[in-house]
Amino acid sequence: MTKQTTEITRKDLLTIQDAARVLGISERTAFTYIKQGKLKAVRIGGLKKAGRVLIPKGEIVKILTA
Repeated sequence: MTKQTTEITRKDLLTIQDAARVLGISERTAFTYIKQGKLKAVRIGGLKKAGRVLIPKGEIVKILTA
């Protein structure tokens, strides 16, 4: 069996601010989408409020093409 991994690089991720701008929504709405599971996010460097929340560009494409 072959183990398949997906490598996400920094260029494949957007900040909450950038993702919200691209989607035409507020940052608060972007966080609400994450909480509701409509938008998947990656947390880098910390737990809870520490660290950065980044959005894979593929998630933005999914929302825009839905």
